[in-house]
Amino acid sequence: MARYQRNIPPDTVSLDDGATMDVAKLILEYLRVIAWPLVALFLVLRFRASISRILKAVGDRLASADTVKLGVFGQELQISGTAKELQVAGQQLLDTSPGDERAQEKAGRMLRAIPQLNNPIADIVGIALLKAPREGLSTDELLEGVLNAISPRKDRERFPAEQAQFVLMSMSREVEKILTELVQLDFASVSGERYLLTSAGRDFFKNVAARQQHLLSRFSPGASRQ
Repeated sequence: MARYQRNIPPDTVSLDDGATMDVAKLILEYLRVIAWPLVALFLVLRFRASISRILKAVGDRLASADTVKLGVFGQELQISGTAKELQVAGQQLLDTSPGDERAQEKAGRMLRAIPQLNNPIADIVGIALLKAPREGLSTDELLEGVLNAISPRKDRERFPAEQAQFVLMSMSREVEKILTELVQLDFASVSGERYLLTSAGRDFFKNVAARQQHLLSRFSPGASRQ
């Protein structure tokens, strides 16, 4: 009896188990490649209002700065009004008090503090202390002010828990670092975990606030029509 043989059309592809696994791996690899762009797109669409406000806040700070901080060819350009004012005040001390060792030492401290305070958050902290009540502000109160300046609370409440925790920890470290530098510069004092500007600190941040206001008025939407 003749053995029955099934005829397979020439245009039909038969996959064994190995080939099937290869196709499955290819599909998984493809999905892995497109997963992050899809997640990023979802997050942008989901939090587009918050992102828009954050970008506007950053844009306002860039408009109020004299220069921008970029890591290009190892150069660091100033972005914060605090850093710019430190540069001006420190250089003035160096130029006007060549024989005064204390003034020269103070000028050196100012200039060395620029990299640590070359940050828009330093402006927010300093101006918040300038407007502080007589009892001063705590670190938590200053942190809240910084967060509100960057993004309103109602927008932050929409952030995933992990993202909110990361932002909170990062900003907290930044605020504490700035406060430490201000105390070392004798621009701020701390008592009972509350911070106040010294007389020198008030004069300094009045200049920072005036510089900020001047630059904001130059770059405000109606400035070019005045």
